[in-house]
Amino acid sequence: MQVEGETLTIGGWHVAEDISEWIEIVAIAVITIGVLTAFVVGARTIRTLGVSAAVEQIKQTVGRGLLLGLDLLIAARGASHRASFERQLNRCRSRCTRAQRSWSAPLAPSRRLT
Repeated sequence: MQVEGETLTIGGWHVAEDISEWIEIVAIAVITIGVLTAFVVGARTIRTLGVSAAVEQIKQTVGRGLLLGLDLLIAARGASHRASFERQLNRCRSRCTRAQRSWSAPLAPSRRLT
């Protein structure tokens, strides 16, 4: 499906690049929210269990947020690289097709030197 006057094409690499940018934004938000949540949870843990338990709780919560955010960033990079790869592959195919056509064109008769 293609919308006239716009570059949006379903199945096109423009869509994949846009989606990967949004996934990157979500990943950054997940990491940020994970870190903020870790400190809120840590502050609550300090009151009930003490500082050492709070530090461990903060480490675990930050780690979970970082892992989830980094997984999303890797997924976004994969989508972006795949779209880029497909675009380059299509260019290569068109170049190879042109080269193949030029090779299969009949050659002019050669002149013999006698």
